Amino acid sequence: MITTDLHNGCTSSHTGTSASAPMAAGLIALVLEANPKLTWRDVQHITVRNAHVANLRATDWKVNSLGRNYSHSFGYGIMDASGMVRNAQSWTNVGPQLSASVKAAISPETIPPRTGRTAKMEVTEHGKVNYLEHVQAHVTLTSARRGDIQIFLTSPGGTKSTVLAKRPHDSSRAGFHDWPFLTVFCWGEQPAGTWELEIQNDGRYQVELHSWSMTFYGTESNPDSTIAPRSEERRVGKECR
Repeated sequence: MITTDLHNGCTSSHTGTSASAPMAAGLIALVLEANPKLTWRDVQHITVRNAHVANLRATDWKVNSLGRNYSHSFGYGIMDASGMVRNAQSWTNVGPQLSASVKAAISPETIPPRTGRTAKMEVTEHGKVNYLEHVQAHVTLTSARRGDIQIFLTSPGGTKSTVLAKRPHDSSRAGFHDWPFLTVFCWGEQPAGTWELEIQNDGRYQVELHSWSMTFYGTESNPDSTIAPRSEERRVGKECR
């Protein structure tokens, strides 16, 4: 991206969130111009449905249970301006956002150095949340160096989210106390079934998982029920690399 720079100059190497955030804001402005009645959640729904892998190169592209490509590096991919505007023009606003919380019944679990453990939660009661938007895993654990910890959350549909990656400069001994880790990669999935929380301890110190719970945010009815399916690349049910 070419833009102005310091000292009355220009640059052709302007990248990162400093470049992408203002472009995304401008794109969303186009979407709201096409349909001023959209809420912040409607904009997110439209964004998810109109994202593409395009030429984004990463080794962690996967496909979730709804056939959408996702990556810890790039999210759902590149935003499609024309697709989002077209979608917004005929969009029916989603229903109110509902929430439900579920706590896992576990005993403290010890994770020795250089090992990993998986804790499972069987969800049968999830209030009126039948179709997911945001999912939070609240985790309480202790660690002598929490930067060595990685946390992964897998939905009943098999969608695996990296909710915490390794952080070499995080030497805190504070651990996490009811810390909410968020994922949107289960967007549109149903909450019922077995959820898995995987904790990978890549350090030299013992980690102890004390408790974890989940908060589901979403809708009672299926937002896709009034939308005609589109034959985009993100619908293809194969892994894209």
